[in-house]
Amino acid sequence: MNKRVYLLFICLSILLVQNIFAQKKLLTNFPNGFTLKEIRSRLVYRFVNSKHALYVGKWIGYYETFTHSAAFEYAVVDKLMKLIQDKSDYLLTKEKQYLPPRNHVDLNTFGSLPLKLYKVIKKKCYFDLGMSYADSQWEVSADANPKQKEWADKGYTWQTRLWIDDMYMIPILQIEGYASVFYADNHNNKETVFEVQFKKGGYGEGSDFPNTFAPFNSGTNVVQVGGTGGNNIPEMDIYNAYEDGDLRRDFSMALGYNDSRKGGKSEALNQNGKTAQACDCLNQVRRRGFGYQTTETSPVDIKTSDKNEFFLIVEHERRVELAFEEHRIRTGRASKRFKLNETNLITPIPQKQVDVNPELKQSDYQITPK
Repeated sequence: MNKRVYLLFICLSILLVQNIFAQKKLLTNFPNGFTLKEIRSRLVYRFVNSKHALYVGKWIGYYETFTHSAAFEYAVVDKLMKLIQDKSDYLLTKEKQYLPPRNHVDLNTFGSLPLKLYKVIKKKCYFDLGMSYADSQWEVSADANPKQKEWADKGYTWQTRLWIDDMYMIPILQIEGYASVFYADNHNNKETVFEVQFKKGGYGEGSDFPNTFAPFNSGTNVVQVGGTGGNNIPEMDIYNAYEDGDLRRDFSMALGYNDSRKGGKSEALNQNGKTAQACDCLNQVRRRGFGYQTTETSPVDIKTSDKNEFFLIVEHERRVELAFEEHRIRTGRASKRFKLNETNLITPIPQKQVDVNPELKQSDYQITPK
């Protein structure tokens, strides 16, 4: 009996190995007419030349959406996008009656298609159509039933359903809608709180926004403390914040220098109770600032095991390391230092954003102390 089992095991093993090698051969040696590219092209042409798969005989259903999505991906690879675009344009002009309503998760999946097209073709009509489907999933329909309203009250889309396929149907649209927020040609959209525009030309790529904080006509020259004119003249307070021998003082007041990754890591270590390791990281920044080798012990090294003391030390280091680099770090002590009312620490929300989003309430800010 044991011999029979042994022989059977050997035979099965041989068959398994043969099958594995056979599969590898099948996946690498395609016969003529059946290569991956040919199959992809066939799928694209089949989709383009086929009739619409209508949901309940009226609108484009989710099954066509998923077929269209695959055809789109293959068309991009094989440079057949003109075929997809022509079919889509015909749908939007001559076959509008097939566009599905925005009242069911199965139908809303269609919105992912025009958003995919927009990424490649950049026609505004595709973007507007796709976003109308994406946004409608967060705008509770007047016909929504109690369960759908319950989902909306919990912060979910009102089209939520706990069906396994819906775990794909909702993201296929919402992921495309979310990605559109970050398109370069969709700047200043309604999801934005604050943006700085970047441009080409002049001094190169970038924004001139930081220039408003630089000393007037300073160029690459140090603007002396107490100088006249300019937007951001150094005062003695920041000048005296540097210790004797700290090379960052003159450099910061000319160009600025930022190598604060070690400083940021040291703060994280300190917050997690690893103050000794935090000192090692911060000392690398200090050594470079004073002209020492960053990997060697120096006279300017900080040594402390007190978490609160280190917090104050790294705060000072941030000040001198990042001077004139447009950083604003909240510590909670500004009101005492500058004798400010607490409301002076609150920034007003731009009125334009309040106008766009009625749910926003203006912050309780004050321009001058009470």
